[in-house]
Amino acid sequence: MVIILEVLKKILQMMHHNLDDFRLWLLNLAAIYFSFTDVEVTLKIISLLIAICYTMRKWYLMEKNKNK
Repeated sequence: MVIILEVLKKILQMMHHNLDDFRLWLLNLAAIYFSFTDVEVTLKIISLLIAICYTMRKWYLMEKNKNK
């Protein structure tokens, strides 16, 4: 009976260890995926669009206040 409990304990430890390895593998895979995608280009486009919208709004408000 003691031997069976020891074997079960080792199996559970191996399963837990494999689950941790799998989680780490998934995290590394996600990091690699995001490092090879064009996240930088997307951020540049978003930043440019925000700057353009901000400038257009400021021009609109300046023209609106100028006419008063």
